[in-house]
Amino acid sequence: MILKETGDHQIHCLRVIHLYEADYNMILGIFWQKLLHLAKDTNILNQNTYGGRPNCNALTPPLIDETEQEISRLSRKHF
Repeated sequence: MILKETGDHQIHCLRVIHLYEADYNMILGIFWQKLLHLAKDTNILNQNTYGGRPNCNALTPPLIDETEQEISRLSRKHF
């Protein structure tokens, strides 16, 4: 609340700041989370997407790639 006149604390002399954008973003976040979980439960999401899916980490693909390269390097046969 912001005072309309300095020093006047009466309720009808206050200005209200409405934070519509914050509330809208919160509602969008809640709906997006529900939609994402529904898409995962119904297997609509591609299995190769990691960063945007629930319980998946964006660091997993580089770890898998690095592990595959290390296994390939270690399993080479020297003739």
